[in-house]
Amino acid sequence: MVTLVKVMESPIVIDAHTRHTTKVLFSPDNSVLLTSGQDNLVHAWTVQEWTQQHTFFGHTNSVNAIALTPTMEFLVTGSTDNTVKIWNYSSGDVEYTLSGHKKTVATVAVSPTGEYIASGSYDGEVKIWNLQTGKELLTLTEIGRNVSSVDFSPDGKYLIGAGLGENIYLWTFPSCELIQRLQGHETAVNAVKFSP
Repeated sequence: MVTLVKVMESPIVIDAHTRHTTKVLFSPDNSVLLTSGQDNLVHAWTVQEWTQQHTFFGHTNSVNAIALTPTMEFLVTGSTDNTVKIWNYSSGDVEYTLSGHKKTVATVAVSPTGEYIASGSYDGEVKIWNLQTGKELLTLTEIGRNVSSVDFSPDGKYLIGAGLGENIYLWTFPSCELIQRLQGHETAVNAVKFSP
């Protein structure tokens, strides 16, 4: 279930999934709300009417991560089935299934240009993919354990990531040179995000 609250209004409750909802994401223009769940599905809802616009099905296990390209041409998902899928947003068809990870894919991010995907997995790896071809370009292993979150900087020049360890990692992009390891957390880092 997903509950949305507008300031000074009653909450809107959407019966989105038959099992737990894992992620929610607004589209870049705020016209669509995407939800993913442990029922292996992603739903897209129109914000004006709160009607279901699309359902994306094709994963064989929980969908843990969702991201949209800036133009909403493609949807990217990561799953407990160890895959990343690139979907044509309009048709709902799978363009590519990316199978490089050995464990659950917990996080995905799309570069601001829409050219690249970063995916992070419980196998401890961050992988960089070409969104247009589905080809794996690089594997980053510095995090080492259960990658929980990745994000591109708004200018596309940096990639940040974190996981089960207490550190946050910062790479230049697209060269993916590790330039900083931020320390200070005492337990696992669950999420990282660049300021817009």
